[in-house]
Amino acid sequence: MRRDTSAFLAWLKQRHIATGINAPRPKCGLPQRFVDQDDHEEQLRRCLTDDSLPLDVRIVGALVRLYAMPLVRIVELTTDRFHRDETDAYLVIDENAVILPPSLATLIEEQIRNGGLANIIRTPTPDQPTYLLPGRPPSRPRNTQTFSLRLKQYGLPTIGARNTAMLTNIIDLDAVVVADLLGLHPKTAHRWAQYAQTSWAAYLQAREPEDIDTTIRPGSSPDLSELLKE
Repeated sequence: MRRDTSAFLAWLKQRHIATGINAPRPKCGLPQRFVDQDDHEEQLRRCLTDDSLPLDVRIVGALVRLYAMPLVRIVELTTDRFHRDETDAYLVIDENAVILPPSLATLIEEQIRNGGLANIIRTPTPDQPTYLLPGRPPSRPRNTQTFSLRLKQYGLPTIGARNTAMLTNIIDLDAVVVADLLGLHPKTAHRWAQYAQTSWAAYLQAREPEDIDTTIRPGSSPDLSELLKE
């Protein structure tokens, strides 16, 4: 499509019918914004432990920082995607269930209980369960732009956090696993893997050898790991 548009614009320019018009270049798709790893972990800690934050902000902020979920997919989550068994709690992302940290599972359960009042005018059915984060009216999901601004107000921006979470996941897990768990296209996961490999190699080259602790990988801080078990 872009090739046809470019050819048409070139034809217009040659005949002096139109000038100064260029076909927009496609985005390279590479991430531009990130959050410092320490800041990323501190933001996640706030989402999981800070009771002064609104419940919905904590849930969305944690989902972005743990699973690199975009807001457009988070607001479409329905209550039937959360379930427990005898040992763990799960959230179905795309077609696969991921194990939730106990603290996040507790927040989601509280949201489901509180959301019942908002959903009272919409009777859930197997074919149309209620939204985890109901909008206004409750039969519609939240507005992503409005919610993005709300997250920023609480110091929880989404784009940089999502990129950082994606990079952390792709470093810790195989690209195929990340694509399967998070519902990414395999080519997208592969591009992220290539980007992560290049970025991590550059990072290691920039660090002094004595400063590098190879036993701790990005996103695997011992304190945070303990927090996610709670």
